[in-house]
Amino acid sequence: MTESKTIRILLADDHRIMRDGLKFLIKNQPNMDVVGEACHGKEAIEKTLDIAPDIVIMDVNMPNLDGIEATKTINQKNPNIKIVALSAHLEKNIIEQILKAGASAYIHKESAFSEFIRAINSIHDDNETYLCMRTRSVLINNYVSKLRDGSSGDPSALTGKEYEVVRLLALGKTTKEIAFEMDISSKTVDAYRREIMAKLKVDNLAGLIKFAIREGIIVL
Repeated sequence: MTESKTIRILLADDHRIMRDGLKFLIKNQPNMDVVGEACHGKEAIEKTLDIAPDIVIMDVNMPNLDGIEATKTINQKNPNIKIVALSAHLEKNIIEQILKAGASAYIHKESAFSEFIRAINSIHDDNETYLCMRTRSVLINNYVSKLRDGSSGDPSALTGKEYEVVRLLALGKTTKEIAFEMDISSKTVDAYRREIMAKLKVDNLAGLIKFAIREGIIVL
């Protein structure tokens, strides 16, 4: 019988007590090993690309660079590395944003450790997307609410690209930086911003930031 391969894990969380707790629990798993740690998004990218673990446990809300941006960068540079998003947030847009960025799993921080381990094994062994029970409930309830309303959601709902522009603006990106990141022209970014402001009935950046926070497009 062939011995199963050890799953190499990197922990990215800005709270040391969280990393220490996960490391203590993971070391008792016979098929898992913690090979690195990071305390913010930029360090998570650097260490992940240097160590090349099988899986990164990525906190969504971290300083310097959030988990969504770090996940996107890692996925672009090495899509073979799987990302498990770990978060205290259950807002639909945060879940959708990090999954879109390339995360293979989303686990709420109040989930049982057994579910956390199940997620790691599922995405590593079966190449599946794994959502914890609380995350699935949020997405299912949102979908059911839309069906009952007979509409696609709030009349001011934005398109995927418009949400991305709002998110980048709220993160402090300039028009040129957004244009470069989204591979569009600066004029297109300005057009998106005008359309977004018209839909949301706001006339300044502060209004966009408030919307981004309320809708969970960015986390504080």
